[in-house]
Amino acid sequence: GLHRYHFPATPDAAVFLDAGAPLAMLTMQDAKLRRTSDREIAGHSTMAPTIRRQRPSTVYFIIQFDRPIAALDTWRKDSGAAIRFQFPKPGALLMKVAISYVSEAQARLNLNAELPHWDFDRVVRESATEWNQALSKIDIQGGTPAQRTKFYTDLWHSLLGRRTYSDVNGQYTDNTGPQPRVIQIPRNA
Repeated sequence: GLHRYHFPATPDAAVFLDAGAPLAMLTMQDAKLRRTSDREIAGHSTMAPTIRRQRPSTVYFIIQFDRPIAALDTWRKDSGAAIRFQFPKPGALLMKVAISYVSEAQARLNLNAELPHWDFDRVVRESATEWNQALSKIDIQGGTPAQRTKFYTDLWHSLLGRRTYSDVNGQYTDNTGPQPRVIQIPRNA
């Protein structure tokens, strides 16, 4: 993902990140983040087991910024942070976020492969084009406008998870056995 935040002139702009916060109905069992360079944060969040998912599930993340981090203030055993920046004049902060269920290294690989640039407007254009191409594969007729909206919304939801657990190189974590294991999807044309 690519985020863009606008700030007024201030010596203390901040982005708050809470990697240990509950996610919908999910509880985080463990979460940590740390500064890995003057423009990067890395870490993980481990979701506790649920009735449907009997084992913990860890998601790793890499977050990069287009300007240097002025300070990092953490809380709750390094699971949350205020990531601080300085804005001598009003401006925008760009933030790239990549995830992987395999490792931080895989999250970085995903980031570099899927978002090698910092052009926010280009991402907006390309995303709209990609979604329009996917959603236009089915053309429905009839029904009310509300029913057509519901159909395309449901189609959009079904397409959202098409690559959730697979990294750009085909690796994913299989959590079905006694221990999690990394699997490689065979590469072919």
